[in-house]
Amino acid sequence: EKIECVDKIELLSVPLAGCAGEILSPPLKILLRDNTGAPITAKRIRLEFYDENGLLSSKNYSGKISAESDKNGVIVFDDLVLKKTGQVQIYIPVDNITEITEDIDVFPPGLNIDFWNEIVGSEIYEEKLDRALRFTRTNLK
Repeated sequence: EKIECVDKIELLSVPLAGCAGEILSPPLKILLRDNTGAPITAKRIRLEFYDENGLLSSKNYSGKISAESDKNGVIVFDDLVLKKTGQVQIYIPVDNITEITEDIDVFPPGLNIDFWNEIVGSEIYEEKLDRALRFTRTNLK
């Protein structure tokens, strides 16, 4: 049985944001390909999470972080939860390459991610905006 080497990690969907303690959305979905572009099946990978201070310890996240590619070379991580606020990148190391996601914003628990769609001037809007601004100020260095 030949051992296939991953030459390309394609990000099919990447979480954009989430609240601490809630599942990231959309799920991280990746496709593994070999040097001919063919999908690689039954390849196990393990995700790593980094913030501005480096590698996150396992107490700062939960969910399935290790999985095997399916018959189409796809792996879906649909239950990832980050437990601290700030910006996080997911590293996807496999064989000799590593793909890195864009920054994922992790907001305080309970903050509606689309708070900018609220009615401007409403009490809820003011409260969410205030919370978002407080969060931004405390997380910027």
